[in-house]
Amino acid sequence: MYCQSCGKEMENAKGLCSACTMKSNQHAEAIARERLDRPQLQTSPNASDSSQSVMFAVLGWLFFILSLLFLPVLFGMATFVMGLIVYQQRNQLHGVVLMALSVIVIIIGFLL
Repeated sequence: MYCQSCGKEMENAKGLCSACTMKSNQHAEAIARERLDRPQLQTSPNASDSSQSVMFAVLGWLFFILSLLFLPVLFGMATFVMGLIVYQQRNQLHGVVLMALSVIVIIIGFLL
């Protein structure tokens, strides 16, 4: 095999040229094929993102209920933040509903 960089014959079985110390593309391709053939642990980033966005939605509704019972301004703001996160990550309509309800609860809290 000859080095694609300098053109000299490569004696190293690992695909490393002794003249210019460049690795052969064939060796790199063989390593890439070997890595593709190996079974790998598949983690689904969407699963954790989905459960996290559900958690924000649940927290939003929990904070909304707590804002109706006591400390409407504090829990209303927390509801608004959770609504904003839900709007960005999960469902825009759900987020808008949470944010609108939180604004209503905050206004009522200031009036009472």
